[in-house]
Amino acid sequence: MKLVICTYNVRGLCSRTARTKLRNVITDIKPALNILAIQEHKLWEGGLWIHIDLPDGLKIGLAAVYASHTPAERANLWERMEFTLDGSRRWLLAGDFNMITSTHDQIGGTPRPISGEENTKWTSFIRFLDAKDTFRPKDGALTWDNRRHLLLSQQQSTPTVTDGGRILKRLDRIYADPVFLQHSYSSTITAGSELSDHLPVISTFHLRPATRSKRSSYRMNTAALRDPILKNQLSSLWGKWQKTNEDLQTPRYKV
Repeated sequence: MKLVICTYNVRGLCSRTARTKLRNVITDIKPALNILAIQEHKLWEGGLWIHIDLPDGLKIGLAAVYASHTPAERANLWERMEFTLDGSRRWLLAGDFNMITSTHDQIGGTPRPISGEENTKWTSFIRFLDAKDTFRPKDGALTWDNRRHLLLSQQQSTPTVTDGGRILKRLDRIYADPVFLQHSYSSTITAGSELSDHLPVISTFHLRPATRSKRSSYRMNTAALRDPILKNQLSSLWGKWQKTNEDLQTPRYKV
């Protein structure tokens, strides 16, 4: 099963022209999207989440996030989401987090990674979900440019990072539970348009459904046998069980 998710922060979709441009951007994305998370910053901060139960028993949760520019408000959001989201599901987080977690997430200006109370609550939230950033270090790319929409509107196709006052950040991300990362996956940043100073971020996950035997649904998990300590413990318990079973089947005669 292939699951393709895109998150895109746009400046506004009130006009038909803007909606047409968004449709063109999305149509050009291959493979075709299954889920699109749109953030429209002229409205409000917050988030939406949906639950998906797959036929093979995998329970997925997807949260679309648009975080505040204020550290205190973001810290409150991470705390509320940790309290609200169902920890038994395998979560995907997609959206504009409006923060950087490392100085490598910014070029130009003075990088200010999250710190203090926000960093504490963010770390607690991410550990609670066991969610991982889908961008590997070698894939690092920046999604927000304070001049992108101006450069595009002026038809400057090859802007440089050395432009005076120009700042680029990686604000838009997709985080995923390890179950999505155990098979092949990819994260890319695709071309945007003058719709936004952000770029769309796309993650593609290849999920393998649980396989079952046609004759029986029973399947022994042999992973523990590769650990010598666990193997010895299991061998000892198996021996005790066999002895107990033999004792129970041995006839007892009362004299």
